[in-house]
This record gives sequence, C-alpha cells and structure tokens, in this order.
Amino acid sequence: MKKLIEPKYVYVKPSEIIEFRKRQYDPGFIERLGNSIKTFGILNDPILRFDIATQKLQVILGHARVEAGILIGLPEIRGLLMDLDDVKAYYLWATENKEDWNLIR
Repeated sequence: MKKLIEPKYVYVKPSEIIEFRKRQYDPGFIERLGNSIKTFGILNDPILRFDIATQKLQVILGHARVEAGILIGLPEIRGLLMDLDDVKAYYLWATENKEDWNLIR
C-alpha cells in the first residue's frame, strides 16, 4: 500500500503552476479577482499536486486565483500541496466545480 504524504503548504511562482483542467474565465472576472487579491490577499489557498508526467505543480482547485496572481504580478503564492493521484484529483475537481459537470458526463 502506498504511503500517503501529508498535505503541506508551499510557496511558488504562479506562472510556474500548470492547470489540471482548462477553465475559461471572463477576463473581467479575473481582473476583479486580481483587484480583490491586491486588497485582501488570497483568502483560500489553491490546492496543488505534483504532476509526475510534467514534473510541475498542477492546480486542482483555485485556477482563477492562480490566473489572477499571474495577472497582477504576484512573485509567489501559497498553495496546499496534496498527494493526489489522477482519480482523486479528478474527483476533487469535479465535486468543487459542479457548474462544469456537463463536461464530465
């Protein structure tokens, strides 16, 4: 049985994070979110995993926060790095992005 790695916080440059699932956002939404982040910071850390195929960190939840961080030029963001295989990552993504369920049926 594979030993699970405990989740841990990491600090990473937002432009170095790749997407788990491509999401399309209204540019105005990303700009507004960026302005909110400038004022309040990122209130909910993105959920990340290490993608073995690309050897990069991949955002599972928080795509818009990462995109807004890139837009406003954040040097780094904090994310919660979790040990997620493809099935667990997909399940977590799907349950948190119910508006996209029509894409996965």
